[in-house]
Amino acid sequence: MTYWSPLLVLAVSLVSIPTRAAELLIPSRVEAFIQRELGGQPLPSYQSGYVCSANSSMSAFWIDHVTEGPQVEQSIHLPDSFQHRVDAVAVSFDNRIAVSAGAIDRDGRVSSVLAWFGMDGSLTRVVRTWPFTAAELGFTADGSLWAIGVEKLESLTEKPVHHVMRQYDPGGNLVRSLLPRADPSRASRHPIERALLLTSRHYAAVVSPHASRWTLVSAQGSIVSEGLLKLPQGFEIVLGAVTDSGRLFVEGQRESTALRGSYPPITVFEVQSDSGDLEPLDTGAALPAEAFGKLLGSEGEELVFHVSERGQDSRLVWAIVH
Repeated sequence: MTYWSPLLVLAVSLVSIPTRAAELLIPSRVEAFIQRELGGQPLPSYQSGYVCSANSSMSAFWIDHVTEGPQVEQSIHLPDSFQHRVDAVAVSFDNRIAVSAGAIDRDGRVSSVLAWFGMDGSLTRVVRTWPFTAAELGFTADGSLWAIGVEKLESLTEKPVHHVMRQYDPGGNLVRSLLPRADPSRASRHPIERALLLTSRHYAAVVSPHASRWTLVSAQGSIVSEGLLKLPQGFEIVLGAVTDSGRLFVEGQRESTALRGSYPPITVFEVQSDSGDLEPLDTGAALPAEAFGKLLGSEGEELVFHVSERGQDSRLVWAIVH
């Protein structure tokens, strides 16, 4: 049975809350983050001291350093491109930038590329990936760029069978393709739709709510663990993080008002590798109940949150799970 087989798409089930949840400890680090308002634009991510995302129109990308402020904010200009759209942005551990973009030339031909930039915004490399289009990107510490996305036919329809995950070396060469996608005619949604690609120094993880699956992959390209993802009923995953040791966390939002009394305001779960259950974290020691938080990524074994609170400046918070 292949990883993305539609036979593995399960109905969501209600997950009971353990009597003793894991705890997010008192923050080890807090930094003001007032240089940019993160609302009203694509969800950002954190890695290696930087926060990054596309802008609200998906026409440009931006990179902000936590303490040094804005580093890069620019649209991309690709050879022979008439129009383009930024699909994903990632920052490496050695301060390189990767952008996934869709492009159209003056003859109306569609293409997809990965573009590498220096931290000064200079374009250093462009790799054409069409008919594969990367929807999410992330780096591991060895310099590998990881991507998840969709491969299409010349008719622009989805290719019946293809791999949804790719690994590129620091030179932009395709190293391997992973996670086969079965015939989409048997499933209503592609597993990459609204899926998460999460990376740390040693791991890349894919979390697919539509396929009800999660997979942890080593930087060397080996599948370390995988399993069924058991989502709480009425809950939608929107953000996540994987630590250097491979612990996998997701943050979600309640689709039903009936769940508001069941989970904390900032609802973070750890994916249990043995069962696929989502264990909710007690975030009270690190994140105020009245705050609004986003799980942006990880640093080592710590989770990194962007926290907004009425009457206070926005900030980034680092905290470890006990």
